[in-house]
Amino acid sequence: MDENGRETVHVFGTEYESERIQRVWSLAALIGILEIIVGVIGVLVTDARLLDSDSIFAILVFVGIGWYALVILSKHLLLSR
Repeated sequence: MDENGRETVHVFGTEYESERIQRVWSLAALIGILEIIVGVIGVLVTDARLLDSDSIFAILVFVGIGWYALVILSKHLLLSR
C-alpha cells in the first residue's frame, strides 16, 4: 500500500495501482479470446484445400503478433492515465 492507503503493485521497477493492473490483464484476456475466435473463424471460412502447413503457420504467427501488439497497446493506454 502507498501512503494514501491504495494497493500498489511493482512491475519492472514501476509502481502502479493494483486496480489498473487488473484492468490491463482483463482487457488482455478479452482481446486474446477474441483473437482466438477470429483465427478459428478465419480458418473455418477459408477453403481448407487451399491451406498448406506454411499458410496455417503464417495465420498463427499473424494472430500471435496482432494479439501481442494489442496487449502492449492496451497496457500503455491504461497505465498512462
